[in-house]
Amino acid sequence: MPMPVSRRIGLLRMLPQLVAMAAVGFGLSRLGLFRLVFVNYVLGVFLVLTYRYVVLNTVTRHHMLGIRRARAGDYGQAADRFVRSLEFFSRFPVLDTWRSLLFLSPERYGYRELALTNLGLCYLHMERFAEAERCLADCVKLHPGNLLARAALEMVRMRLELADPAAGEGREE
Repeated sequence: MPMPVSRRIGLLRMLPQLVAMAAVGFGLSRLGLFRLVFVNYVLGVFLVLTYRYVVLNTVTRHHMLGIRRARAGDYGQAADRFVRSLEFFSRFPVLDTWRSLLFLSPERYGYRELALTNLGLCYLHMERFAEAERCLADCVKLHPGNLLARAALEMVRMRLELADPAAGEGREE
C-alpha cells in the first residue's frame, strides 16, 4: 500500500508567493510590455510559478523524488532520496530556514523535518523498526510539535514492543 504523503501549508507562508506574483506583475506593467494590465499580472504569475517549478526540480529535487518514490510504494529508493535531502539541508540550513522566501514554499515544516519524518515512515513500511525509531525520535526531539512524527514514533515503539516486550521497558519517552 503506498504511503500517504501529507502537506501542512501555512497560510502566512503563502504570502511571499502572492507578493512575488504581484510585484512581478506590477513591474511588468510599469515597463509597459503589454497594454492590458491584466496580461502583465498573468505573465507575472507565470514567471513566479516557473521559478518555483525550477527550484523544486533542482534545489529540492531529492525531497520531491523521495515523495514520488514513496507514493509509488518504492520505499527503499524513497529512503535514499530523503537521506540525500536531509544531508543537503543539514549542510545548508539557511536554505531550509528561509525556504518560504527563497523557494516560495508554503510548507509549514522544514525540509530537514520532513526528511526525518518521511525517512522514518519509509523505514516503518520496510519494517526496519530500529532505524524508523531513530529517525522519528530525532525528529520529535528537534521538532516537538510534529504530530505526525509523534504518532508514527508511537506506532514504531508498539511494533518494537510486540516483537520484544522486554526491550520496550527501557525506551525513553
